[in-house]
Amino acid sequence: MEKKNENFITLEKNSIKQGGEDDIVNFAEPLAITDDSRQWNMTCYDINTLDISDYDGVVTANHGQEISDVIGKVVNLRKNGNKVLIDGIKFAVKENPLAVLAKNLMLGGFVSGVSIETIGGDPDNDGIWHNHRLCGLSIVAHPNNLNAYAVISNSINEAKSYGLKTDRIEKLINTDVKDKVKRTSNRLNKIIDSL
Repeated sequence: MEKKNENFITLEKNSIKQGGEDDIVNFAEPLAITDDSRQWNMTCYDINTLDISDYDGVVTANHGQEISDVIGKVVNLRKNGNKVLIDGIKFAVKENPLAVLAKNLMLGGFVSGVSIETIGGDPDNDGIWHNHRLCGLSIVAHPNNLNAYAVISNSINEAKSYGLKTDRIEKLINTDVKDKVKRTSNRLNKIIDSL
């Protein structure tokens, strides 16, 4: 029988739902592994020209290139508007102890960032990468893309299904998250304007 902790509730958009096979981590909402937003390094991708068709789905740890760095495969990669999305990650828990560590760190909320690898030319004068090809995805501590985090949490709907009142925490989370996003966007805009 699955034990549920009804007292700890963190409410965010991309919550992880665990169920089914032990080696698969599914996201309650699709996770954007990249989008067209400005990244920490001040570049961004032109999602329309980003080719994802040849990517084999392999997930590595920390952009590693060794066989021992392979920790899983993506579940349901696709483009949707200005985003590249996945539904989950199937971890190689029976094949690689690093996959077990990565999965447990992700489920525990300690590591939640993902970062893509692409092949292509230099960015244009506006810092936009055009005509790149997706060739990898890694689980990392801190991704370049501010939106490429799988937030480890219970969902509001799950909390409500336990009969818990969520009004107060929904108000708190909505205000806090919006403020954090606004502050981060303002900082990036100031940096961009100063260039």
